[in-house]
Amino acid sequence: MTRTRRRALTWLGVALAAVVVFVVAGLPLYVFPAEAEPHRADVVQVLGPATDERVAAAQRLIDEDLASAMLVSVAAPGEPASDLAICDEAFVTCATPDPYTTDGETLLLEEYALTHDVESAVVLTTTGHVSRARFVYAKCYPGEATVVAVASPMTALDWAWVYVYQTGAFVKALVTPCAHPEDAR
Repeated sequence: MTRTRRRALTWLGVALAAVVVFVVAGLPLYVFPAEAEPHRADVVQVLGPATDERVAAAQRLIDEDLASAMLVSVAAPGEPASDLAICDEAFVTCATPDPYTTDGETLLLEEYALTHDVESAVVLTTTGHVSRARFVYAKCYPGEATVVAVASPMTALDWAWVYVYQTGAFVKALVTPCAHPEDAR
């Protein structure tokens, strides 16, 4: 075996080992985050994009009398998922976070809580986003927020995207300060 070929195989082995470590390290963060049970709260918040699964899970919590109000993060008017039928319900508030990020969603909940006498929230998001959402809410939201996963069908490509996107977003969340009401407007 030539030296060049040995070197190439070594680098290939190192790259493969790095991918395996990355995937295994991400399992408890993205694929199997610690489970949290929904509990009685003042509001259930649906993080964007407001998928059918998350909206239905929020509705079930309200039907089970675990919350009396729903706060839904929606895209800016005119964008996909900005005009949801659920937004016409009296117990639902739909709003676009500013900025349209997880940090902005903590700010949206904070502002909602101030005007609606809210002390606790159940926050619904996708499984791959739970760990980062918990980190951001713990860092940026002054109230009590329990982040709960809502499963949705995902392909292998979806999971690959979750790993890449959430890892980058975790790094961003670690190094950037929380949004404040005066920053967002």
